[in-house]
Amino acid sequence: TIDGSIINFCDAPRFKVKHTELIRNNSLSSDGTYLEVATRDDNIHVAVGARLLGYECDNNFESTVNILQNRCFHAFGERGVEFCDVSVQCKKPIILVKYVAVKDSRDTPVDHLFEDVESEINAMILDGVEKELQNHIAVYEKMWDHADIEIAGDNELNRAIRFNIFHLMSSANEEDNRVNIGAKLLSGEEYGGHAFWDSELFMLPFFAFVFPNTARKLEEYRYNLLPAAKRNAKKNGLLGAQYPWESADDGSEQCPDWTIEPDGTCYRCCVAQYEQHVTAAIAFGVAKYLQITHDHEFLYSKGINILLETARFWVSRCEWVEKYSRYEINQVTGPDEWHEPVNNNTYTNYLARWNIRYSLQLLSQIKVAKPEKYSEIIHNSDLTQEEIAHWKYVADHIYLPKDCNGIIEQFEGYFNLKDVVISQYDENDWPIRPAALKEYPVEKTQIIKQPDVVMLMHLLRNEFSKEVVKNNYHFYEARTLHGSSLSPSIHAIMGLVVGDDSKAYRYIKRSATLDLLNLQGNTREGIHAANAGGVWQTVIFGFAGININAENVLTIDPKLPALWKSIVFRLHYAGRWLEINISSDKVEVHILQGRSMTILIHGAPVVINGCAEDGI
Repeated sequence: TIDGSIINFCDAPRFKVKHTELIRNNSLSSDGTYLEVATRDDNIHVAVGARLLGYECDNNFESTVNILQNRCFHAFGERGVEFCDVSVQCKKPIILVKYVAVKDSRDTPVDHLFEDVESEINAMILDGVEKELQNHIAVYEKMWDHADIEIAGDNELNRAIRFNIFHLMSSANEEDNRVNIGAKLLSGEEYGGHAFWDSELFMLPFFAFVFPNTARKLEEYRYNLLPAAKRNAKKNGLLGAQYPWESADDGSEQCPDWTIEPDGTCYRCCVAQYEQHVTAAIAFGVAKYLQITHDHEFLYSKGINILLETARFWVSRCEWVEKYSRYEINQVTGPDEWHEPVNNNTYTNYLARWNIRYSLQLLSQIKVAKPEKYSEIIHNSDLTQEEIAHWKYVADHIYLPKDCNGIIEQFEGYFNLKDVVISQYDENDWPIRPAALKEYPVEKTQIIKQPDVVMLMHLLRNEFSKEVVKNNYHFYEARTLHGSSLSPSIHAIMGLVVGDDSKAYRYIKRSATLDLLNLQGNTREGIHAANAGGVWQTVIFGFAGININAENVLTIDPKLPALWKSIVFRLHYAGRWLEINISSDKVEVHILQGRSMTILIHGAPVVINGCAEDGI
C-alpha cells in the first residue's frame, strides 16, 4: 500500500491538517504501485513508487525463484494497493523485498516524475538489495568516521551520546540549501518541521566542526531567505532583516498568532512578536561558521550581507531615551520564556550590541583586505558613512542592565521580583517546583525556564571575567527549573567553566538520555534537536575543553569526568581535519589533512605538524 490520505497530527484534532490532494493513483508498470499528490499551498508534486519482489530461498537464505503470483493493482480512493499471493512450505524460507523511490517537483519536472520513479526502481532491482544496503552502509561509515566520539570507561553514556549524534547527523542535507533542520529533526511532527534559533546556537557548531559542507548549506538557507527577513522587518516598521522565530521554506513567520487549547479555547501567542533575539542568533551562526571554517568566499558573497542587514535591524529596533541618554530595547522576551515581555533583556541587548559591532569590525577588515569588495558591499547594501557612524554610536550607547554585587540583572526589574530559589530535587536529581509557586505566578518570581544570562555568558564568554561568570552561574542555576530541553547542556558546559564538575556530569547524563528514557514525557512528538546538539557541545566544548579564544586560536583545556579514561574524536577546523585523543595525563593532536598549525594545550602553545602544506 501507498497511502495518500495522510493527515498531519492525525491524533491531535486541534492541529490535524490535510496538506495534499491526489493527482495520480495507478500501477507502476506491469506491476507495482505509483501514487502522486500535490501540496495544496504551493502545488509541489510528490511521487512515490513501489515494487514488491518475493523469492524462495535455500537453507543459506540465497534467493533462487520469484514466487509472487496473481498480482493485481487496485486504487482505493487515495490509497494505491497491490495484491499478490505467495505459496509457502514448511521450513522453506522466503524473502520479500520492497523497492521504493520518492521524487518531487522541486528537482524533477512534473511530467518526468513517473518515468524517473520507475527507472530508479528498475535500476535498484537490477543492482539488487544488497548493493543498495552496502551503499547505505558506506555512507554511514563515512559519516561516523567524522562524527564518532569514543569514550573509554563510560560505555552507557557513550552509547547515549552516539544516539544523539546519529539523529543529528542524519537530519541535515549537505546538498540542499533550501531546507534547514526542524526542531524535532526527522523524527516527529511537533513544530511542523520549522527551524528556530536552535539551528544556529545548538546544532550549527556540530556541523561546522564535523560536516562543514553541511554547515555551509545551513548558512546558505538563511542567506536565501534574507529577502523574506527584510520584508518581515518592513512589515513591522523596522529596517534591515528581521528573521522569523519559526522558519520554513519561504522565510515568512510560521509562528501562529493564536494557540488553540485542547478544550477549543484560544489565547494570544506573542512569541514571534517578542522573541526577536532569533535575529542575533542568525548573525551569531554566521560568525561561528566563519570562525570555525575560515570560509572567506562565503563571507564576501553571502555572510556579510546577513550580518549588515541584521545589524541594521537592531539599530532601527533600539529606542533613544533622552532622559538617560541611552538606547533601549523594550518589549522583548529573552531565552527565558516565562517572563514576557520585558524591557532591556540583558541577553538581547548584549547580542544586539555584539551583532552591530561585529558587523562593523568585519566591514573595516574587508575595507583594508579587499577594497574592491568593500566598495561593492557598500553599494549593494546602500550603506553610507553617516549610517556607519550612527551604528557605532548606537552600539556604544545600548543600555545594559545593572550589575548588583557581581550579578547581572536578567532584565530591567528582575531583581524586584519575588526571590524564590530551588531547594529540593527528585530521585532523578532534578529540581522540584518550589512550593512558593503555588502562591505566586512564576512570572512574578525570579524562577526561570532556562538559561538566559548564563546562555549569554556561554556565547560571549570572552566579554566577562571568570569571577562574573562564576557568580552568575551559581545565582541563576539555583533559580532555573529547566523547563526546556535546551537548558541542561548549557548548564553542563558552564558548570565546567566555573568548576562545578560533579553537577556538569549529572547534567550531561540527563541531556544524553533525555529522549532514550523519555525524561520529559514528550519524545513521541520527536527527538529534541537542540538538546542533541547541546549534548555534542557539552562533550566537545565542556569536557574535552575545545574553544577558540579571543585571538582566534584553537585551545584545548580538558576536564574529563573521573569515569572517562580517554576520549577520541575528530574535528574540521580552518581547512584542516584533526584527530584529538585526550586522556587523564595527556592531549594528543594529529592533523589528518591540512597544513601545520599552532594550538594552545592547557594554555601552552604547541605546534602540530601537518601532512600537506597546501591544505586539504
